[in-house]
Amino acid sequence: MTKRTLFAALAALAMVVATEAPAAAQAQFGAQVSYAEDFDLGIGARAQFGLAQLGVENLFGIASVDYFFPDCGAGDCNYIELNANGAISLPEVGLPIYAGGGLNVAHASFGDFSNTEVGLNILGGVQFPDALGALTPFAEARFELSGGEQFLITGGILF
Repeated sequence: MTKRTLFAALAALAMVVATEAPAAAQAQFGAQVSYAEDFDLGIGARAQFGLAQLGVENLFGIASVDYFFPDCGAGDCNYIELNANGAISLPEVGLPIYAGGGLNVAHASFGDFSNTEVGLNILGGVQFPDALGALTPFAEARFELSGGEQFLITGGILF
């Protein structure tokens, strides 16, 4: 997959977010930090939006992009991931937890080598909606079954 295709996929993902979240109150945007078992530290952006119009009240979508800073020695390397997930809030057991899954697009480059893979991931997390007033901190664990094929821990704040 070329950079043009990767950016086109990101633009399409942004349009899905815009069309699926007609009310401003349904959409939240934020920043996140991730740690991946294979590609170390990453920073990124996240959009979360309600999908109750599909008939499931607790259903929501999560779109994210992360840029990682892998330790590649002396070489020039890059790793970026795009994720489009669906999640459902689970009955509260003291914390507002959620679980879900979706698609993962992982792009790695090292020197002249470049590779993009599409895969699936499963995730689970917790949000703290009243912890910081209008800001909603979250923590999430995601396992990529294919594509990036790694385990990630992500945390951040939604606005």
